[in-house]
Amino acid sequence: MTSPISKLARILLHPATVTGTLIAVTAGLYRLEGHASHMPFVLFVAGTMAAVLFLMSRRAAFSLYAAAATVSLIAIASFIKYRLMGFGLHVFDFVFTGLDPAAMVFLAKEYAFVVVPFLSMLVLGIVTLVWLARVGPKSDLPWWTRGILATAVAFCLFPSYPLSADQNRERYYVGGFDASTFFVSMLDLQHLVTDTQLTKRLAGQPPQPPYPAETGCAESGRRPDIFLVLSESQMSPAYFPELAEAQALAPNFLSQDGRLHPLQVETFGGGTWMSNLSVMTGLSTADFGFQAPYLTAVLEGKLGGALPEMLAACGYRTAAILPVEKSFVNEGRFLKSIGFQTVLGREDIGATQEVERDDFYFHAAEEFLRNHRETDGRPLFLAMQTLFSHAPYNDALSAEAGGGAQRFSSDPIIQEYFSRVALSRADVAGYRAVIEQETGPRGSVVVEYGDHHPYFTKPMADKLAKGNALADLGSIAYRTFASVHAYRYDLDMRAFGDGPLDIGFLGPALIEAAHLPASPMYKELIALKELCNGKFHACKDRAAIDRHLRRRVDSGMLRLFGPAS
Repeated sequence: MTSPISKLARILLHPATVTGTLIAVTAGLYRLEGHASHMPFVLFVAGTMAAVLFLMSRRAAFSLYAAAATVSLIAIASFIKYRLMGFGLHVFDFVFTGLDPAAMVFLAKEYAFVVVPFLSMLVLGIVTLVWLARVGPKSDLPWWTRGILATAVAFCLFPSYPLSADQNRERYYVGGFDASTFFVSMLDLQHLVTDTQLTKRLAGQPPQPPYPAETGCAESGRRPDIFLVLSESQMSPAYFPELAEAQALAPNFLSQDGRLHPLQVETFGGGTWMSNLSVMTGLSTADFGFQAPYLTAVLEGKLGGALPEMLAACGYRTAAILPVEKSFVNEGRFLKSIGFQTVLGREDIGATQEVERDDFYFHAAEEFLRNHRETDGRPLFLAMQTLFSHAPYNDALSAEAGGGAQRFSSDPIIQEYFSRVALSRADVAGYRAVIEQETGPRGSVVVEYGDHHPYFTKPMADKLAKGNALADLGSIAYRTFASVHAYRYDLDMRAFGDGPLDIGFLGPALIEAAHLPASPMYKELIALKELCNGKFHACKDRAAIDRHLRRRVDSGMLRLFGPAS
């Protein structure tokens, strides 16, 4: 009598079943890719995998199933990442993020509802493939025939590649091409040993004179305490009129001049560390193309003259408070490398949960401030980040934190998001009140900014853009806010401009508005802010930006990733 396992094996190994499965997988990949002209490349990728496995194993059905499963799982992972972060799966996710234990733990805990099913599929797929490899029949084709087949299929990858080899791929990664993005990104591995597009472009600029060694410290008068607040995943509902019930929160994003100051960031749905890096360094992450999500690792120890370093040189105590472990995406080490004298992670401030309400982080900052005032006479530059408004929004954290009673939307995801934001707006207002109360004669300046949108705003942004809003860094999908308040200190709010200000210019705007010490490099950034009308990556005089970056390189203040370093 034939066992059920043997019957299942015969069914799965039957040519009709294999063919039907491949047709279904192809249809699914096309649905994830959404672009017919990319499908030959996707299919040749899968075909190359299958042909190589066939060469090694001699088992045709196993090889086809294994290739289909591998490409499908990678496409699903890219689909998940793109929906949450607006950036498809990249080979460097394995090179950098995949080797970061803190990042892996965070993802496993916060996104368990996604990670657990995905890992379950992975385990089930591996077990099934191992079984098929054991029971599947072997082909009688000689090795050289199988080798010719693998070579022929692999050769077809080159003409089917959806971009030219020297074409800028960064826009491709935000296009939502989930079946092909990871495989397209593999061409970026060349930049581990060759120049990137940025290094090539700057090499075309004439050498620039190094910045003078002066600090600019002597030019400033009063030196106020400076407080930076990165408000996780927050943007003003005023950008989307369809969020009618959430408009009551819009006034909470205004600055002391009663205006909403829009800030143009360069990441969507995630990548907080990218926004923080731009503020602290006066750089556009978009200039680095595909490297942008990995810059806290790529640029550690390779930057000079950043905002905290400049302020420390002028007598400031510089400190940062993170809501995650310092090792997360290497941000703690990176911040230390650009001039932060003290960096505290969640392990240093007594956090007992992965996500605390924002007042927990603000209380940690207030305690640090009071201790500083008692023990240190220097002006303070304190940068901190929150986390409460971070995705996912399927957990009712707002209700657990005492909020959620006010109605913002009939959509439960949007309702949960704005319920968290409402609590966060109250918490940041309380933090500002403490700073105002404890402000001494030197004065205080508080700058709060949003790092990126929550992922669910993409359909609304696409509707306004009449297409993929993520393909345009100037779109509303990248627009958050900068909220500025000063206590016992006069600010020139004109420095923040009238239109959207690119996040790389937020630091120079703060320096200008608060009359803070400015190094020659930051004076140049302030001038570029005016020349470029607040735009960095898309400056109308892009050559001026490139000359500035080349000058940083020639001054030893920027060592680029790749052999040009």
